[in-house]
Amino acid sequence: VNDDTVERTRWIQEGAANEMHRMKNTVIKPTESENEFLEKRGTSPISTGISLSRLLKRAPISYKDVEALSPASDPTDSRIKEQVEIEIKYEGYIRRQQKEIEKYRDMERIKIPEGLDYGTIHGLSNEIREKLETVMPASLGQASRIEGITPAAISVLMVAVTGFHKNRAS
Repeated sequence: VNDDTVERTRWIQEGAANEMHRMKNTVIKPTESENEFLEKRGTSPISTGISLSRLLKRAPISYKDVEALSPASDPTDSRIKEQVEIEIKYEGYIRRQQKEIEKYRDMERIKIPEGLDYGTIHGLSNEIREKLETVMPASLGQASRIEGITPAAISVLMVAVTGFHKNRAS
């Protein structure tokens, strides 16, 4: 990636972070004109103050709508507006995905010892044992990506790996 692209990306990230901060900290009050505006957009009126970011999370509301209610003091670039809308509307999904990524990173760190005999692990089906013996995964993360390996099998394997390490230490 060239330097201009890196700089533009940083500029968008910084602008989006600033605009998201503004939207989380700007509260609109329930007035007749605001509620009329919201109803015209197909969403329910507000009875108490609401942050712009919470308002933007509503399905029919776009960044353009929020901007009409409370424009930024400085003009905002269209790419920054797009980024803000994506991050706010999908915040819950993004957070959940980040947790999932972290879980897989943790599983990648748990190494499966070379001497582990899958045949002695109780709770694994013969089919799963066969797949593990064929692939010989180096980590739980790698094992979890083998077709047909279930989350339950990964849990059993994790217990077996922990037990293997304890037995070796004794």
